[in-house]
Amino acid sequence: MTMYEAQEKIDHLNNNIELKQKQISLLFSKTQPQATKFDSDRVSGGTRESKIQTYCEDTEQLQKELDSLLKERKIYQDYLESELKAIDKYNPQVKRIIEGRQKYHLTWSKTAKYAAFSRSQSIRYYNYFYKGRKNER
Repeated sequence: MTMYEAQEKIDHLNNNIELKQKQISLLFSKTQPQATKFDSDRVSGGTRESKIQTYCEDTEQLQKELDSLLKERKIYQDYLESELKAIDKYNPQVKRIIEGRQKYHLTWSKTAKYAAFSRSQSIRYYNYFYKGRKNER
């Protein structure tokens, strides 16, 4: 797996985590008191349920899925950190290129200045180490 693929997987997991958190907050909002409308028609009473109990039952599965997503994201983040440490061990300038592009979102010319390389060298190193380097361990 390349670092690029790991970053894409982390982004995908972040989106799923955000979705699960929004679903949980939506379920929680159903437990809160709602505003009443006086001009609405009367509705016949249905079954009585505890809103908190249904909330707990519904969120139990969502919490399990959320926990598994968080654990998986942690694994990929640890992988990225270990790859960056390995690159830093052999060539710290290449780590600066990857940091400039990923962490600080710099353009290629600013990344080249940040890493003290030319623009074309920065692109070449970035593509080799970040996008093309397979796991050699």
